[in-house]
Amino acid sequence: MKGSINKAFIKTELKTIMEDKAEKLKREIEESKKLISDAQQVIDEADKLTAVMLENIEKMIGERPEILQSMTREDREKLMANINKIKKRMSSK
Repeated sequence: MKGSINKAFIKTELKTIMEDKAEKLKREIEESKKLISDAQQVIDEADKLTAVMLENIEKMIGERPEILQSMTREDREKLMANINKIKKRMSSK
C-alpha cells in the first residue's frame, strides 16, 4: 500500500513539475516572439532610414558633381561600391 501511495505522490509531483516547466517555456516563447517582433520593427525603420540616406546621397551627388570630382579615385570607387552594395541589399528584401 505504501508503495502505491509513494508512486502516486511521485507521479503527481512530476506532473506538477512538468506543468510548471511547460508554463515557463510558454512565457519564454511569448517573450521571444515579442523581442523578435521588436527587432523586426527596428530593422524595418533602419531600412527606411537607409533608403532615405541613399536617396539623399545620390541627389547630392547629382546636384553637386564637384563633390565626386574632389574625391580621390579610390575614395570615389569605395563610395560607389558602398552605394551599390546598399542598393543590392535593399533590393533583395
